[in-house]
Order: sequence, then C-alpha cells, then structure tokens
Amino acid sequence: MIAWPYSRHGLGLLLLGIMVGCGTKEVPVGEPVSGTLTIKGKAPGTFATLEFVSASEPSKKGGGSVDPTGKFSGQAPEGRVKVGIKVGMGPTKGPTGPQFPKGGGPPGQGNPYGPGAPGGPPTPGAPGPDGGKMSGPPKMVGAVEIPTNAQDPQKSGVEIDVPKGGAKDLTLDFK
Repeated sequence: MIAWPYSRHGLGLLLLGIMVGCGTKEVPVGEPVSGTLTIKGKAPGTFATLEFVSASEPSKKGGGSVDPTGKFSGQAPEGRVKVGIKVGMGPTKGPTGPQFPKGGGPPGQGNPYGPGAPGGPPTPGAPGPDGGKMSGPPKMVGAVEIPTNAQDPQKSGVEIDVPKGGAKDLTLDFK
C-alpha cells in the first residue's frame, strides 16, 4: 500500500506535468513573407534585418532577414504593414561572408575577406584605420548606402499588404 504523503506529491507532480505540457503549443507571431529587396534599385550588398509593423496596430510587429543579394524572409502581421530596414551582420566565415574594405596585405592568398584585406574581420572593440573615429560599423565592399528614413518603418514609405497565410515573391524597394 502507498503511503498518503507520497501519493499526494506524485499526484501533484503529474498534474503539474499535464498543465505544463498543455501550455507549450507555439503561437505564430505573424504570417510568412518572402521576396526580393532593393535599395534605390540595387541589391543591398550586405546582410540586413527587416522590421514589419502593422499600420493599424503598431504594437503588432514582425521581422525578417535579408542576404546581400536582396533575398529576404520573415514573418509579418496580417494586413497593411509598414517596413523598415537596418544593416546587420550575417555569417562571417568563408568566401560568402561579408567583404570588408581594402586594408594592407597581399591579395589572392586565400583571404576570404576581400582583396588586400589584412587577414580577417576587425577585432571587436579595436580602433579601425581611422583611430576609432568611425561613426558606425565598417562599410562592406559593394554595399549600398541605406537611406536614414528607411530605418524607421513609420518614415520609410515602404508598405505591403500581407494576406492571411502570408505572401511570397514580394518586391520591396527603398528609395
């Protein structure tokens, strides 16, 4: 026969497990979206992130990622959505990673960080060639300048309609 104190704790643990198990269902944060992004008609040339904000309910937000060729994917709220873009860093290994500006060193020695780069990305926190006076992250070779207004979804002027179930093959152009 089971003693009462042990069975009561066992029953409590069983009920707790059931409640936790029932509450783990994930709720989607938005509808899936994907497509191509350009800045003034050109591919961004850098990794970036997108911010999607519902035009009617600004508390509803989503996000996505953009590769240097402009292909993006993410999740956005359903309905009319305002879009903003911010520069971000993507993978940093191998020849498909970011291309940093020219530095010293001989080109063509298997260096994946661009022609003449000194051997890799800058050390975080270390001053750059301008003595640490840079106002932002290093510019990537071939990257298009992102307009200041494009960083704020409320000011970018880029809006999309996202139907229930999401949207594919969208085209976003930031001017």
